Amino acid sequence: MATLRRRIMLVASLLSGAMLLGLTAVTVVDVVGRYVLNSPLSGASEMTELLLIGVIFLGIPAITIDQDHLLIDLVTDHFRGAFKDWHHLLVQAIVMGFFAVTGWQVLEHAARLETYGEATVYLGVPYAPIARIAGGLLIFSAFVVLWQIAGRLLRIR
Repeated sequence: MATLRRRIMLVASLLSGAMLLGLTAVTVVDVVGRYVLNSPLSGASEMTELLLIGVIFLGIPAITIDQDHLLIDLVTDHFRGAFKDWHHLLVQAIVMGFFAVTGWQVLEHAARLETYGEATVYLGVPYAPIARIAGGLLIFSAFVVLWQIAGRLLRIR
């Protein structure tokens, strides 16, 4: 299981890193073109949007696998024993439900986007495949949380 985790994290890290480099390159070329050459990069805002979508939705499973979600534990630091374990399970169940429902809705939206043939205005990149990937990554994250819940339940017993 650790090997699978490492592979997923490696792929997510490499893809996210490449997208961040691409985002940086697009921004630099657009800014230099706009202010130095008086000719901005065509489609730069669309490229930026698409790269940001990639970074964000690739990051969600990686953060979920490492259980590195943002925590504000003003009160929960004081929980002890079984109550702390059950509280953590409840929070994980809520996160899993959120990922599952949101992923399902994004996949539904992807189907509508494909029906309408929606694409970016300048570059003509279709939105449906991107939405499908985003929805799939959210569903995958829900399964990761389900796996974590199962592992925690086995430890609690």
